[in-house]
Amino acid sequence: TTRFLALLNQRDGVTFLRAPSPPIETGLPVGKGFQELDKLLTEDLARCAMVSDEEGARRSRLPNDELRSRAAQGLDTHATTGERLADVCSALQRGDCANAHSLQECIREFVNMLSIDADLLPTIVSAQESQDEYLFDHWVNVALLSMSVGVRLGLNQGQLTELGLGALLQDLGMLRVPGEIRNADRKLTPEEWVEIKRHPSHTLEWLQRVPSLPVAAQFIAYQVHERADGSGYPRQRSGMFVHPYAKIVGLVDTYAAMTRPRPHRHSVMPYEAAKTLLVDASRNKFDRTIVRAFLDSVSLFPIGSLLELSDGSRAQALRSNAGLHTRPVVELVDPDGALTGRVIDLATVPDLKVVRAFSSRPD
Repeated sequence: TTRFLALLNQRDGVTFLRAPSPPIETGLPVGKGFQELDKLLTEDLARCAMVSDEEGARRSRLPNDELRSRAAQGLDTHATTGERLADVCSALQRGDCANAHSLQECIREFVNMLSIDADLLPTIVSAQESQDEYLFDHWVNVALLSMSVGVRLGLNQGQLTELGLGALLQDLGMLRVPGEIRNADRKLTPEEWVEIKRHPSHTLEWLQRVPSLPVAAQFIAYQVHERADGSGYPRQRSGMFVHPYAKIVGLVDTYAAMTRPRPHRHSVMPYEAAKTLLVDASRNKFDRTIVRAFLDSVSLFPIGSLLELSDGSRAQALRSNAGLHTRPVVELVDPDGALTGRVIDLATVPDLKVVRAFSSRPD
């Protein structure tokens, strides 16, 4: 932009900038709506620096049996959230205004779960097997994992509620992308990708019809597909020009999408998806601090993963260990794959480690 070039000239004596290639024309509006969001982002970014989770080491943990019991109860809230989200989408598709109050209630319930045990939301996601439409299922999972990352970054309950609600609504505009493109079982053409890249503008248009929605939800919808290296869309923003909430949701959305099957591809093992995020972070595509918080939340072997240990035994990942991403808390399984009740914290057993992750329950 002209303003950015002027700042470069003032600070570093840069008088021109050569772009390697022009950005793809997506047909997104560049008028008042986007300008207002850019202005709000400039003001808001200064107030939204991520902080470390200093209370993490002292955070309470439920007994393992109670963790599973509460996660099972949380599945009901997950299903209810998906149903209420579907109602909101139906209203918006009809051209009506939509009330997000019921969604906020669900998000607050999930935030309360985080205060009980930070592993609850990832456990719910790992156990979730809904047959609802992929997008609704995916959006609820993204909201839960985003809040789980947010609590590791030290966000308070109000911030977590904003983050969760924004994550839940961040991709509504995908419903306006033609189904033959959205559900294509093949590689998309460049023209079809342009249609995909228009969906943030559709989301923002719909969010205007959701009264009393925190402005953070617009920030997330506007920038969730931007990347720290400037390779995203719709505006090719990078680094400090991307809202922290959008960075969190963008990373989680990428992980959740990789680990679920789509019409054009199979799902990726959670372990492989986590490795991909690490590689992308090393290439400055994702914020390293947020990747670290994500791995603190789910570990390199996410909750529910089936693992083989170095002594030949097999186990299921039960909890993450912050800072020890290859050493989760696990529960051993018998030859039939049933949980045995024997829990091992790999952080306390240096001679025992994970040597293999399974894509499904091993034979």
